[in-house]
Amino acid sequence: MFYSGIILFFGVHLIPLNSNIKAILKNRLGENIYKGLFSLFSLFGFLLIIFGYESGSVSLFS
Repeated sequence: MFYSGIILFFGVHLIPLNSNIKAILKNRLGENIYKGLFSLFSLFGFLLIIFGYESGSVSLFS
């Protein structure tokens, strides 16, 4: 879960680096929907990172 969150989060943030893909998505979806989906996927990736990190921790005391 941790690694899939990292891949999703950084994968979404690599899209704006390629201006062709970004322009195509903005034209097809519209600017507001593009920004909303970008934010939603970024947040989901961030939450996967947090919960994946927490699930891997070992409790020393029961």
